[in-house]
Amino acid sequence: TGGLFALEISRRFAIPYSVTWHGSDIHTHPWRNSLILEHTRDVMAGTSCNCFVSSALRDASEKILQGIRKEILYNGVSESFRTFPEEERLALRNCYGVKPGTKVVAFVGSIVQVKNVLSIHPIFSTIQSLYSGPLQFWMVGDGKLRGEIEPAMKNDPDIDVRFWGNLPAEEMPSVMNCIDLMVLPSLNEGLPLVCAEAIRCGANVIGSDVGGISEVIGSENVIPLDKNFV
Repeated sequence: TGGLFALEISRRFAIPYSVTWHGSDIHTHPWRNSLILEHTRDVMAGTSCNCFVSSALRDASEKILQGIRKEILYNGVSESFRTFPEEERLALRNCYGVKPGTKVVAFVGSIVQVKNVLSIHPIFSTIQSLYSGPLQFWMVGDGKLRGEIEPAMKNDPDIDVRFWGNLPAEEMPSVMNCIDLMVLPSLNEGLPLVCAEAIRCGANVIGSDVGGISEVIGSENVIPLDKNFV
């Protein structure tokens, strides 16, 4: 909508404009509706510059329109996301009910199809089976598929899982400082800021090899979405 408004203003008053494109703008919405695809092409064609939040998203946009100016403009994260002093981290873990020596493995995001959340239960189970120490699994976020996956995971005697739901934004740095490993198994991503936030808070991150995930966490920490993904 913003891009269409800018396009119309540009046509009426000859004012140049540029647009920043995010993940769903490119890999989701245009392919759900032919009118959205047409409008997306019009907006792209009319800009002085199209900015994309990752190189992967820029490359994906080639399926929509080629031969126009495209640049990368990475997002940043709030300075509130930082690694706290160890004493503060230990106090937070105790506050959140994490016993000493326990590792926290977490998913942080919307519990929806595009995040590939149906793979999380088997991923958690596999991690538990391969790790000899105590583990606690966290699901931070909410979404349409929570009602489907929460009962199965909570009824699994082999994993200790906690569903947090949506938390206030100001609490997320504290939560992130308690996480040892964050898992992001998404089917599509633009540039997942949650990965950058987790890393700034001292967590390790592993994810699927889609979109801009590797641009945040490194190509050595992404896994192809094939039959061996879990």
